[in-house]
Amino acid sequence: MAEKMPIRIREVVKVTSATFDYVKSEIVPPGEIWCLQGYQFENETGARGTIRLYIEGHGYDHLLYMQASPGSATLYSVDDTIYLIPGERLTLRQASCTVGDTVALYSQGYKTFSKFVE
Repeated sequence: MAEKMPIRIREVVKVTSATFDYVKSEIVPPGEIWCLQGYQFENETGARGTIRLYIEGHGYDHLLYMQASPGSATLYSVDDTIYLIPGERLTLRQASCTVGDTVALYSQGYKTFSKFVE
């Protein structure tokens, strides 16, 4: 049986552009598979635009979830299992940001190791 190690993602970004900004997890390294068992996100300071959560990697983006006009300091939680393979990462895009907004992305699950994924 493959070894499982707990993993938690906590990425917070202070917005520096006036249109949109990104919050990105680390890229999954070679030999690992991440099983994320739910994710949460929020714009801690604003209530504008849309939030899109997707998997980024290998030259494409795979949309997972979209929330229009999220409330200020409202934590949105989605119970969904996502698998990330080497070269991929979890990415949150907040549209219609204001400079100084604080956008956060959280997730939890486990990582496992395989010699078959590089």
